[in-house]
Amino acid sequence: MKLKAVAVLLALTLAVVDAQNFVPGYNQQWQAPVQRQYPSPNQYNPPMGSPFQYPGQPAYQNPPRYIPGQPYRPIRRGRPSICGGFQRYYPSTHVCCPSGYVLPRPLGVPARLAACCGYEVYNNLTHNCCALDVYRRDIAKCCMDHVTTNGGELTHTCCGDQSYPRMEHKVCCMGEVRNGNPMDTGCCGHETYDKLTSRCCANHTEYDPADDMCCMGMLIGLPEYNHFCCGMHALEAGGSQGCCPSLSRRGYPLQYDVHTESCCGGEVVPGGVDTHRCCGKVAVDLSTSQGCCNGKVYDILLQKCCDGQLVAGPESTSTCCGTQAIPSTSSSIQCCGGHSIYDMEQQTCCNEVVREGRSCVQQPGSPTDATVEIITADPAATPAPGGGGVPDIGGGLILGPPIDNAGPAVTNSPSQGAPPGSPPMLV
Repeated sequence: MKLKAVAVLLALTLAVVDAQNFVPGYNQQWQAPVQRQYPSPNQYNPPMGSPFQYPGQPAYQNPPRYIPGQPYRPIRRGRPSICGGFQRYYPSTHVCCPSGYVLPRPLGVPARLAACCGYEVYNNLTHNCCALDVYRRDIAKCCMDHVTTNGGELTHTCCGDQSYPRMEHKVCCMGEVRNGNPMDTGCCGHETYDKLTSRCCANHTEYDPADDMCCMGMLIGLPEYNHFCCGMHALEAGGSQGCCPSLSRRGYPLQYDVHTESCCGGEVVPGGVDTHRCCGKVAVDLSTSQGCCNGKVYDILLQKCCDGQLVAGPESTSTCCGTQAIPSTSSSIQCCGGHSIYDMEQQTCCNEVVREGRSCVQQPGSPTDATVEIITADPAATPAPGGGGVPDIGGGLILGPPIDNAGPAVTNSPSQGAPPGSPPMLV
């Protein structure tokens, strides 16, 4: 009995101690306490293509941003956005990367300047990304996916996978930095040469233009100042040989005799350059009556070329008016605005527009047709029946259109208020 009582008492004591020491977060085996480790917003990388979820929180919930050692300050998240077509995030606390990741935005990085570099978010104003490595723009530069730390982006330029100062007298030759002023120093392969006195052939051979010349990557022992290249050959400038840039013969240009041949349309045709001219792919003899109009040969005694079109009319006795020809000897047929033909006896050219009539101001049926003209006449002249005009006291006759009852009346009667000897008035 005593043993049973001691066992029961011991069991009750252990139960009370267990109840007093048990708290959430401790397991029931009395091992080390198990604490929940919430990931930091700057270190959490959610898996690609899946909605991330923090421990103890529902899906699509952003954790509160905090600074270790400082009191918790919640941030208003605002309205959510969609990243990658299905992931919802809050732009006030996170960034949507072009690769489809949603990453927390570090404190102090404005949303408009936040950019992604792999799984890291950085300030695009002060930093940059180079092959998944973030570097400072003012002290480093990215050259061929390699970060160089001997200068910033504004002061250095790349040469292969290294950088060098922009303002120093250096040139980049095939990924290697060489000394020399870029204004007068060029690269020929991996080496430099003086551009004022030398040349480079096919980017590998330096030569003196006073003794040699380079034609299609080959050095020819002729001076460059009085010769020119025609394919892989050198021709003397001003000589009897010409070069025709033809696509025949595997793309090489053709040589021809300028005294007996011409280069027309990329083909060598009979006819010297002094006595012929090209019309398309044909050489026209200048001593004949043939002409060229838009690549077509025609007889200048029968036709004329107007705006690239052939029209009837001799070349010497006709004038072009647009795409038409008018006789040069005609006094009434003229050209209006360079494009319209009109008859001066029946039409008028007003602001490059042909109008009927012989005046640009007077139009048929307009009130401006009534003109008044004063001419010298006999004071005793009697106006014609029908009202063609009235005698004037001063010796003139006012001519105008016939006056009807609806029009103004002409008077100089003293009874109407006009003194004797005054000119006629329209009332």
